[in-house]
Amino acid sequence: MKKVIILIVAILSFTISQAQEKCNKEAMHQGDKKGKHQGNSRKEKKVKMMQALGLSEDQKSQMRSIGQEEKKKMEALSLQQTITVKEYNDKKSAIRNEMRTKRQAVLTKEQKDKIASMKAERENKKNEMYEKKMAKMKEVANLTEDQTKQMNALHQKTKADVESIKNNSKLNDQEKKTQIKATLKNAKDARMNILSKEQLIKMLEIRNKKETKNK
Repeated sequence: MKKVIILIVAILSFTISQAQEKCNKEAMHQGDKKGKHQGNSRKEKKVKMMQALGLSEDQKSQMRSIGQEEKKKMEALSLQQTITVKEYNDKKSAIRNEMRTKRQAVLTKEQKDKIASMKAERENKKNEMYEKKMAKMKEVANLTEDQTKQMNALHQKTKADVESIKNNSKLNDQEKKTQIKATLKNAKDARMNILSKEQLIKMLEIRNKKETKNK
């Protein structure tokens, strides 16, 4: 019986973490198919943002030139066979940072303010989604006030830790991804420790019922 409970807890641990980590989406690339999909998603977001900014024809031309320059530098970097993986990732991040700075220089103050406003709006939506999910979890798992406070504190700490990693100029992009992944993994383990065994089992039962109903 003990082994069965441990198995159930382990399965639910994975299930809950998948749902909760959607709130922190600083997610990692895993597999070619997923990587391609995420790449397309980022490109679509970039196109929408450029459209929202109302770039002039001259700005669009400058942005295209920067994009072409970035592509050439990345292609040249990929041909360097004698550098280490870390050197490659460091140079790759340096190129991206250089191009990001150039793109920022093309924008007007009003356009930069618009980007900041759009980012703030997205953050507000993420917070609203988190609040809704926490309210649902509190209802379904019958979370205590103390558990709710612990969950919220953990959520805020995780966000702060991820943001700190993103802003660490000493890390290249790959190192940031690795550290963010580890941070999210630690947060997932911490969430599991906040919930009781009975709560984990109850949530698994509810999830199984929903999956059966949707089949």
